Amino acid sequence: MSLDASQLHRPELQELLSLWENGRRGRGIPAVGGLCPVDVAPFLAHIVIVEVEETTDRIRFLQMGRELTPIFGDDLVGQYLDELPLGLRGHVDETYRAMVADRAPQYAEFEVAGDSWVVIFDRLMLPFCDEATDRVAGAMVAIYPRISIRRRVLRDDREEEGVAA
Repeated sequence: MSLDASQLHRPELQELLSLWENGRRGRGIPAVGGLCPVDVAPFLAHIVIVEVEETTDRIRFLQMGRELTPIFGDDLVGQYLDELPLGLRGHVDETYRAMVADRAPQYAEFEVAGDSWVVIFDRLMLPFCDEATDRVAGAMVAIYPRISIRRRVLRDDREEEGVAA
């Protein structure tokens, strides 16, 4: 499956996809280290770096961007995907597995809601290969949240929940 940049709602994700496409250099997916660090630097605060272990295919979190740490916590660094709490793992497991199996970028939006807020996450997963083996060895995952406040809407003397953007 090919991901078209026009499917992405955020310009940052469109630019990252373009950088990834340019980093392919005629390959199926770019090699680890195949993107220029200077080009990626403006996005690092919203990037998670993961590795795919060669012998087990387990996915481990290596780095967490500073804008994501307050949301997900820095305790994810060093953990494996299959060790995450089920609620969090449910949002990510399928797309991580699809990225590795399909050797292709994955885009998803998912929502996490509290009593008075809703966070919608735009997530772009970009796989990288090991040059020696050509297997998916890791990924750069860009996550951008959009936060909305829930408000009460009064209509006809009854309360309904709505979302204010």
